[in-house]
Amino acid sequence: MPEILAKKEGRTYLLDLILFGLQGQIRVKGQAYNGAMPAWGPQLKDAEVAAILNYVTQAFGNKPLRGSSPTRPARWPRNGPRG
Repeated sequence: MPEILAKKEGRTYLLDLILFGLQGQIRVKGQAYNGAMPAWGPQLKDAEVAAILNYVTQAFGNKPLRGSSPTRPARWPRNGPRG
């Protein structure tokens, strides 16, 4: 998680994963994973999406990045990933 968050668009990537899902192969620390994660955007309220982002970025031994602030509920576009 720290590697994703350290990137300029790391939070946007995580937000897109939650809202729009992911399908196909990805590599994480050299390990290949091939599966599907459903899109949750239609089912979740903005506050719930923010809560998920805050949880995954601070759980599992992750520490908030220096200078980062918690994700706040917002009106995110729900019509497709941003690129």
